[in-house]
Amino acid sequence: MLRPLHFMEFYLRTGFGQSASFCGGATEGKHGLSQGNGAAPATWQQISTLMINAQHRQGHGVKIYTPISRQSIQQVGILYVDDTNLLEGLGEKDDVPTVADKGQKGITNWGDKLIAVGGALNPDKCKWTLHHMESDGKGSWVYTDQTTGNSDDGEGELEELTFTVPRVNAEAAQIDRLRTNEAVENLGLYARPDGSSERHFEEIREKITTWTSHIQNGVLPTRSVWMSYTHQLWAGLRYGLGACSASMTALSKGLGSADYYLLSNLGVVRSITREWRYLPASFGGMELFDLTTETTAATLNSFLQHYGSNTNIGITLLAALEYLQLEIGVDDCPFHYDFDTWGHLATDSWVKALWEKVDKLGITLLLEYTSIPIPRENDNTIMSAMVTMGYRGKELKSINRVRIAQEALFVSDITTANGKYIEAHLQSWWVESLEGDMGEHRSKLQFSREDPTAADWKIWKKALQRLTSGPNLLLNNPLGKWRAPSPRIWRQFYHPELNIGELRYDDRTLHFENHPDDRAHILTYARVSDTALPETIPVTFEDEYENKIKIKSRGPKLVESIQQNTSSFLELLKSKGGEWMWKELIMEDDPDWIVEALERGSLHCVTDGSHNPKLAPHISGAAWVLRCSHSNNELKENFSEQSSMADSYRAEQL
Repeated sequence: MLRPLHFMEFYLRTGFGQSASFCGGATEGKHGLSQGNGAAPATWQQISTLMINAQHRQGHGVKIYTPISRQSIQQVGILYVDDTNLLEGLGEKDDVPTVADKGQKGITNWGDKLIAVGGALNPDKCKWTLHHMESDGKGSWVYTDQTTGNSDDGEGELEELTFTVPRVNAEAAQIDRLRTNEAVENLGLYARPDGSSERHFEEIREKITTWTSHIQNGVLPTRSVWMSYTHQLWAGLRYGLGACSASMTALSKGLGSADYYLLSNLGVVRSITREWRYLPASFGGMELFDLTTETTAATLNSFLQHYGSNTNIGITLLAALEYLQLEIGVDDCPFHYDFDTWGHLATDSWVKALWEKVDKLGITLLLEYTSIPIPRENDNTIMSAMVTMGYRGKELKSINRVRIAQEALFVSDITTANGKYIEAHLQSWWVESLEGDMGEHRSKLQFSREDPTAADWKIWKKALQRLTSGPNLLLNNPLGKWRAPSPRIWRQFYHPELNIGELRYDDRTLHFENHPDDRAHILTYARVSDTALPETIPVTFEDEYENKIKIKSRGPKLVESIQQNTSSFLELLKSKGGEWMWKELIMEDDPDWIVEALERGSLHCVTDGSHNPKLAPHISGAAWVLRCSHSNNELKENFSEQSSMADSYRAEQL
């Protein structure tokens, strides 16, 4: 099959006849599999797979992590026939020149592979983009090439970068730079590197205007115009909406007045209000296609198709959701939270845009999503506590920036070991404390980078003071026992039996022992160890003097796995559903006495329903009591139902 295609002779035939000369042939063979060849897609896939695997072996691509579940994929790029996007990742310790060097090597290696299989990169169609952001000094991040001024490591550094692509029998050619606020057509879409969809909306408006002009110049009946509108115009406009990350505000303005001018062509008076244009015909509306609705349907379809799958796209979606979860500071799926309260805390992204649509349009997504278990009794996420205290808007965002910088999710991540106090050094940046000297991170979760302002730190300190009382930052609601593994990297431990303290650095462990002349809670540096002691408990140390540390507080032993049946009795009841049944539950003591009463035979259980048609004709009530005749402990509850069908039978059923 390939040999005839390779040696094919191409003649030119016109109205004046057929040319005597030709191109191609045995002396000038043409590569490729020809358009329409049924074997071409499979062959392209085989060749591309070999090239991609070679790029992987050479260490190219970007590594995508899920920051909570700790899954990862290595992605070289995105390929579709002759459209290729090569990716190169910026490591945690990489700078701009380092990643640029890796990117150039990746381009060169890919171009050499293309040449080896008979292809080549076209310099005129190749562009490069560096996704590099810097702090704007106000707590936010902006793309470096969109800043007004040049910093030492900012736009000026980007201007000096050049990238080249290899060519056949010629020197490498330099390619143009695509700025993050510019868009070129890729796979039929005009997507900017910074995620803005404005350029794509311009193309949509232009297509609608062109279609409207063609319809006005024609003589199609209204019925045919509607058919063209539905099956021709919008069939094309829908393409690519699934990748749109625009907000609902941007979507509402996306079409501008383009759809207004096509109304008369559809037989609709232009003076009709906007709401009637998009209302379904079954409700008396015109049922025009709404950009917000169509985009929501497309993004939902894309999300549900790929979420939960063990593919590159599936894991990338999970990573985006988990980063969104950590960024807003919650313990469960972000889609379960009110967008108006929490949405401004998140960076603009595709999943944030989907979250806004789901929340605003009242769509419920039932996802298999693993929440982060609450580490301690009486614990909560820091941001949930702040929202409960009434923080909103800019103040909430300031608190969130500091929280991310502190690598903290739960209140237990910033408290002393006994769970009673906020650690004083966490009122400032943790990196500048002893904890910062001991390791690069203080959390097992992978937080994004933040740059809080001085004003942010002031608001953070005030918020911690509201969460506590007194100069020692005593928590208003102290934490209890550990019930799940802590996401915090605890570095200070104590062995009660050996009376040995430990400071666990990333690369070593320091042991401290009690000197006979010192008090029991004063420990003196003894040695460096490569291993940590078992059976230790987390503690909070306080610096003393001359290599001495003081035990400030002791905590319960950390748990390595989620403890089963650690929920309270009331939480367990609520987890079974019907929370309304337990609102009036009266429980004076821990219900463990019920087990003892059952074993002793002293437990008495009474229940009854009640309906008084004269006093409350629409209410059925019920009550029950568990009582131990030995200890006089009681557990009791009453609840009612309001219904026009209320009667004694329904009361007994309750």
